[in-house]
Amino acid sequence: MIKPIQYLRGLAAMMVVWHHSVGQVEATRQFIKLPAFGPYGVDLFFAISGFIMLVTTWDKKMMPWEFMRHRIRRIVPLYWIATLSMLAAALIAPFLFKSLKFDSISLFKSLFFIPYESLSDPGTMFPLLAPGWTLDYEMFFYVLFAIALWLKRDWRLPLLIGALAALVIGGYLLQPTYIPAQVYTSPRLLEFGAGMIIGRLWLIKKSAPSKRSHPLFLALGDASYSIYLTHIFTLGALRFVWVRLVPNASMTSSVILMVVSLTISAFVGWLCYRWVELPMNSRRRRIETLQVPSN
Repeated sequence: MIKPIQYLRGLAAMMVVWHHSVGQVEATRQFIKLPAFGPYGVDLFFAISGFIMLVTTWDKKMMPWEFMRHRIRRIVPLYWIATLSMLAAALIAPFLFKSLKFDSISLFKSLFFIPYESLSDPGTMFPLLAPGWTLDYEMFFYVLFAIALWLKRDWRLPLLIGALAALVIGGYLLQPTYIPAQVYTSPRLLEFGAGMIIGRLWLIKKSAPSKRSHPLFLALGDASYSIYLTHIFTLGALRFVWVRLVPNASMTSSVILMVVSLTISAFVGWLCYRWVELPMNSRRRRIETLQVPSN
């Protein structure tokens, strides 16, 4: 575990939570007028992903299907649980998700990371579980990275950077209207490349001394994926209660709302990590250990 990366993962998750917290109660925007830094948490996540993929595979012999199996087992179960839980909640208590629209095709595309135009918010590219849009980018990057594992190690980074750059240039020149093509040629792809370059530099100079741990920051980093996927549920429930308890917003109430939103979102995400994500990952590792043939 690379502690600074864990800290950055926690920071990225909380930046996204902040961004969505500000928009939960419209009047809050009148009092909380800080620059919109929250969306950059996604950019940080993408760079971290590039860093981690390069560093964790650099000294390993790993086949593409093995890499994808690891990624799917790591990412998919919790995402599917969150997506299906949201649909179940929408059917049981539709007043919580008044704007949610879906059909069997949008559900299929959401679950299998196929970008599409949202039925709930036309003109945007959101799956049913809105934060999952970033996973469409992640999965595409994983596929490219998996293909690169067939190459000699020293060729992987330059060819991946070249492929990402070519896709972005192609998107700039062709201006595709097909939604998946817009995602797969987005300039955001370069953020994965930046993370890989930083990862390569870190591998060259990784003899840096270890730093003291910060338990809270490490906990946020460990739970960052769970926080990211669950905070929409937490903020929605908090908004439902808050507007009834505090009908008239003020500077004081807005600050309190932001503190409460960040704290509860982090806590609920950590509970999800401890009770759902961590047990699933532990079970996955046990299965993978049993599948490794003994010499």
